[in-house]
Amino acid sequence: MRLFFYLWILLFSQIISAQVSIKSIESDPTRASDFSLTNGREEGVNDLDFEDALSLPFFDDFTTFGPSIESVIANEGAPVVIKTFQPHGVISPREILISRMKGKDTADYLNGRWYAKKVDKYHFELYVDLSTARPLLGKGPSVNDAKIGQYSIVGLNFGQNPDPFKWVNSNNIYVNNRFAVNPPSIYSATLDGLNAKGERYVITETQGWGDTLTSRKIDLSSLKPNEESAHLSFWWQPGGLLDIPDYNDTLKLEFKDRGGKWKMIKKIIGGQLTSLAKVFNYEVIKIDPSYFHNSFQFRFESFGRRDGAVDAWNIDYILLDKNRDTSRWATKEGSVVSLQTSALKEYSAMPINQFEASDLNNEVNLSIRNIANSPRTFNLPFRLSMNNSLLLETDLRSNSQPALNARELRQVKSNIEISALRIDNTAKEAVLKYSLAADFTDTSNQRLNLLSNNNDSTFTILSDYFAYDDGTFEKLFWLHGTLNQAVTVIKCTLKFPDRLIAVDLNFPKVGTDISASNKKLRIKAYADDNGKPGLALDNGKDTITIIQESDGTKLETFHRYQLKTPLDLPSGVFYIGFQHAGTTANSYCGLDGNTAAPGKQFFKYTNAGPWVEDNGTNFGGAALMIRPVFKARNVDATIDSEKNSLSCEVFPNPSTGVINIEGDVTVANLYDASGMLIQTSVYNFNESKTIGNSNLLPGFYFLHLENEHLKAVKKVVIIK
Repeated sequence: MRLFFYLWILLFSQIISAQVSIKSIESDPTRASDFSLTNGREEGVNDLDFEDALSLPFFDDFTTFGPSIESVIANEGAPVVIKTFQPHGVISPREILISRMKGKDTADYLNGRWYAKKVDKYHFELYVDLSTARPLLGKGPSVNDAKIGQYSIVGLNFGQNPDPFKWVNSNNIYVNNRFAVNPPSIYSATLDGLNAKGERYVITETQGWGDTLTSRKIDLSSLKPNEESAHLSFWWQPGGLLDIPDYNDTLKLEFKDRGGKWKMIKKIIGGQLTSLAKVFNYEVIKIDPSYFHNSFQFRFESFGRRDGAVDAWNIDYILLDKNRDTSRWATKEGSVVSLQTSALKEYSAMPINQFEASDLNNEVNLSIRNIANSPRTFNLPFRLSMNNSLLLETDLRSNSQPALNARELRQVKSNIEISALRIDNTAKEAVLKYSLAADFTDTSNQRLNLLSNNNDSTFTILSDYFAYDDGTFEKLFWLHGTLNQAVTVIKCTLKFPDRLIAVDLNFPKVGTDISASNKKLRIKAYADDNGKPGLALDNGKDTITIIQESDGTKLETFHRYQLKTPLDLPSGVFYIGFQHAGTTANSYCGLDGNTAAPGKQFFKYTNAGPWVEDNGTNFGGAALMIRPVFKARNVDATIDSEKNSLSCEVFPNPSTGVINIEGDVTVANLYDASGMLIQTSVYNFNESKTIGNSNLLPGFYFLHLENEHLKAVKKVVIIK
């Protein structure tokens, strides 16, 4: 097992074993499912009662989290009718989320949460309110039998779990774009030792069967054994950014026979696969005619440690179909693999009052793949917007970019012209959005939805803090409690003098809850001394107690630690972080495994030093989740006086419109950034609480929460 990746750092011309390590994830609150646990049974949309077995083809690239959609009818004043390629069974009356459904020449018109009502096995209707059968009204133009090809993305989003229209009892599987390296398409499914809530199956280091990905029943009975064939293909990767499976770990593929028994078809063994940890491998398996029955199923199951995101396997691009040409990679299409996560040169986020147009990155990086045996032409239409206002529109494919070769994975770097952009940094906050809608001239295929993986969007927040991380942790920076004077900092630059008022830190819950141990840290700030931390700027008295946000049920994993004495910093370079304050409990700071910050992170073991600079590898090639917070111009004054007086949580944050509230809240008022009241909601103590809707425009909002005695203000971000 590679649970710990110990760092060896050169100090005083000697190699000294450092008691600092990059640790695997043992819990992950960002993976918390929307499903509740009742009597040990997970309830939710996976409880759908399917009347019929699915028909061929079975296809899932995990990019859309809903059924493959053939057509949409959206006449004004009538229910939206959606037709699927395959029978969908009974639609749950629960709320479902329509994800970014957009016409080619229209604005987004079908976002947000709606209720579904079955019409027949291929059609269902969407309503605003199922109890009164109130249909969707005034949402864009009439769309009559519009084929899927006219839409950039269409999908029923059930959260980051596998599509319940294709998979059964698979809520423990995490669909994500975080852990795989260069997958066939944007998203993949991860099997590891964490359950649907992002918590370990067991506390102790124990091996056993972990996650299982099980298909719904598929009808193969119509296939003629002597005339027709069926093949299942999939892509797999051991580890990726997570812990690599070893010799005792396996990924197993099983088929269900006519008698309802599972038979092992393929076993992939770990250990020898270290060199493959960053590679996706293609597998195609012929299905024996003995499995040509009307209740065929297949499943993937992982065996390894069950106490964290360890011994992980990533799976993507699964296709089961008849009479296939097995010399091909399943389909004739191209896909977007990744899109640069930040629009900024240096940071993933920064204070808006420090932001200028020159901070924008004039280079956009992305990866695309040709999933075909022949060359493929492509175009890369791209948009940059700020607070929903278009700043730039261009094609990222330059004239010098040749067609994609057969089966090629290509890294694309394209320059964009930003010198003429007019940026307003006088607002309180802003959201920069990258939008990519690639055109791979995919052959129209009415049997498969091949267009959903052509699109991607990323968001950069300009608010009141600096950050190098993207907001999610894939690794952990582990400081042993014996290093009670160790200091860890990041490096930032102020263009203008500003006031440091707080630090956002990410301390995930790993193993024992160290919040109970009263673990102390000291916030540290330093001036620059020839490229390394120099004179201490803090008074040494800002001691904080670690609060572990990550209890497996919350999506928000940062905690804001207010400084008792704010620091007025001059323009120029400064360093900010934390120091152990004499206690012996271990502490674990989140590391963003998708972002590296070489030259921007420093560590020393004692007050005497010396400082060790991140060379791109001694922090595991990852970014520390430390965010200095400043008193930006025009900050809402009520936040300082009321924040955290009422104990409550809001999630998800950012949100696409609907915000959940947890805590003893009886009244919630939602204001936009200008101070206009958008919505008021009143709650009973024991009822579930939400506010907002799918029609909220992207940007920043302030949520004022209160009960009879206390108040609090939360800042939330709406993204589309």
